[in-house]
Order: sequence, then C-alpha cells, then structure tokens
Amino acid sequence: MKTYVNYHCHSNYSNGIIADSPVTVDDYIKRIKELGHKAYVSTEHGISYGWVEKYLACEKNNIKFIYGVEAYIENEDKKAFHIILIAKNEQGMKDINNTLNKAVYINYKNRRPKLTIGIIKENINPNNVVCTTACALGLLREENLSLFMFVKDYFKNNLYLEVMPHNTNYQKIINNLAKKLS
Repeated sequence: MKTYVNYHCHSNYSNGIIADSPVTVDDYIKRIKELGHKAYVSTEHGISYGWVEKYLACEKNNIKFIYGVEAYIENEDKKAFHIILIAKNEQGMKDINNTLNKAVYINYKNRRPKLTIGIIKENINPNNVVCTTACALGLLREENLSLFMFVKDYFKNNLYLEVMPHNTNYQKIINNLAKKLS
C-alpha cells in the first residue's frame, strides 16, 4: 500500500503574498486525520509562515510535520519562477531557513524574497533538501530551462518533477514537458 502525502499545499498564511487559500491549519489537520494520512507538509508561498503553530498542531494530533516552502528563484534575466524546497531532516530545515533569510535581506522584491543560484549554493546542502519544479509558474515555465538544468545538476536524485491534475491547456503543456524531461 502506497502512502500519499500532499506536499504542495498552502494555508491562509500564504495570503500575505498570494491570495491562494482560505484553508486554516486546523482545517488541514482535520482533513489529514479524516483521510488517514500521516504527515503534513508546510509549503507556504515565499516564507515558512506559521511553522511553529503547524508543528504543535501536528504533534498534538500524532501527525508528522515536514518543513518546506514554495519559494521564488530568479534567473539571470531577473524573472522569477516557483520552486518547492522540502527539508529531509533538521539540517535541511536550517538550510531552507537560512536560504529564505538571506533572500529576504539581499533580494526582496515585489513583496517576495527571491532566491538566486548563488543563495542556494551558499546555503543548501542538496543532500538535506528535496526540490520540486513546482506548479505551472515553476521552473518548467522558463523558456531556456537554465534554472531547471542548474537545479537538476545541483539536487541530483533529490529533484522531482511536479505534475498537477489541473485541466488547463497550459498545465497540460507543463505536465508533458515534465514527462519528457523525466
């Protein structure tokens, strides 16, 4: 039997950056329990908002808390793309947190901290973090795929190509590209 964990979800905490979700942490915990899932992955937009509240709610409900973020990464043309970073361990959590802190201090634009290749190389050990290409606004949207190639080479076996079931033409193009690249 395979275990399912929804690793790309946003709560109402993300609304400070993108009005994306009315769902509260308590709503997620309740639904996770209803479905019999064993973990909650926190991947808010831009910054890991409310992770302590989520951790405590998970602990109270005997659910594993997994720290992550849907971050923004810039290419050399300063265009931003979504990327998911998920900690594999405690050091991975620190790596992600240090990366986000650095982006807030040196590359905060349009209400969002933006990662760069340099910030990632400086702060993340790719053995401690899982990375995905994120949504239709993610790495696979970049025309020349230079960020994708960096992420593929940097994270190696800790990179996953994200395919979403949204029934839009653009999402179908992104999903087909992900399948082709795999």
